[in-house]
Amino acid sequence: DEAEDEAERGGDARGRRLAAPGGGAAGESAAVEAGAADVEGDPASAARKFAAAGNKFAYCKATALAAMCFERAAECFAQSEEHFSAAQNLEKAFGQRSEVALVRRAAEEYASSGQVALAAEVLSRGAQKANDAAAMTAAVEYAEIAGGARAVEMARSAVVWLAGREPAAALDAASVVFKMMDNVGVHASEPSRARLVAGVVVLRLPTSLDAAERAFLEALPDFGSTTEAKFVDDLIAACKARDPDALKQALHPTNLTYLDYDIAKLAREFPAALPWWSPLSDDVSQQPVQAAPPPLDDDDDDDELPDIA
Repeated sequence: DEAEDEAERGGDARGRRLAAPGGGAAGESAAVEAGAADVEGDPASAARKFAAAGNKFAYCKATALAAMCFERAAECFAQSEEHFSAAQNLEKAFGQRSEVALVRRAAEEYASSGQVALAAEVLSRGAQKANDAAAMTAAVEYAEIAGGARAVEMARSAVVWLAGREPAAALDAASVVFKMMDNVGVHASEPSRARLVAGVVVLRLPTSLDAAERAFLEALPDFGSTTEAKFVDDLIAACKARDPDALKQALHPTNLTYLDYDIAKLAREFPAALPWWSPLSDDVSQQPVQAAPPPLDDDDDDDELPDIA
């Protein structure tokens, strides 16, 4: 009927409205038809029917059934060498059931269809949703294959995201991003690369001051003209001198505005691990809040004895 036809063509808004009265029964019927087509050895037809069933189950908020149908649709599309459609259905399955394996498979199918940059973006979004650092690292690998300015920015954002979760993985990803930036001509004086250099220095500082300083020096001379360079120079100098006051000054909130959020958070936190760090000092922001003094008596004659008459 009209509802079935509309839903099979992609489950658009009109199709969902028409199919709504049937509810879950419509989804079950479509799933049965899809299974029959699959058994008959017609994967292309089965894929479309499974996708239609998935749309109907998703509309009814039957998430488990929707995810299952989208996943089966993807398998059938892949058998028919329709990799892009397979990837789209795996994305839909991931939307219903947040298993990172689904979005990883979606990225593989997008890459197989020639859409490597899209694979990187989809996997990056999925990694954030699933909070999976390994998937984010894989997204950077896809971005490196894709190349181009858009892929560079996506990969740089991945480094920032990884920094707050897996610092070692963030540093490995940063090395890849620097190569990507070299390929597209992004110099150290440009804001995106300058922020990445500053991020690497902050990531290196907790474990190796020498490595942090090397990362800074390797970025010169182009990096030296940036506001991020002044921040990094002050930060390294304070750590070399083991000067808590200088480090507090370097980490003043106005200086942290030059960093990406997750990197700035790390910069605020790493001094606590330094043996010479003293958080209690003249820094007013570190001082405990003083209790307000008790209110004064309304009687202005504080020095007089009370009138006992």
